[in-house]
Amino acid sequence: MLRGAGHAAVVVALTLLTQVGGVAWLIALVFRKRLLGFALAYAALTLGAVFVAPVFGRAPRACLSSGPKKSKTPAGEGGRVSVSSIRLKRFSTYR
Repeated sequence: MLRGAGHAAVVVALTLLTQVGGVAWLIALVFRKRLLGFALAYAALTLGAVFVAPVFGRAPRACLSSGPKKSKTPAGEGGRVSVSSIRLKRFSTYR
């Protein structure tokens, strides 16, 4: 029971630190050498996320670029948008 709680705490902590860390730890529990299994699972999941993210519309953000960041919000650059206008815009694109 205490061992399971310890693993659950590790999964929660790793998931909070990195999005794939907790899943990598769960995969590593299958291996006899857990640290090596964790490193391999983490590398595979991270590499897989790079290729799968664009399929779901995720795009990388440039953190070190010198120009201004462009917002992809419905308001554009810093404008205000009401909830009703977001709903109207969202539903009008499907029709």
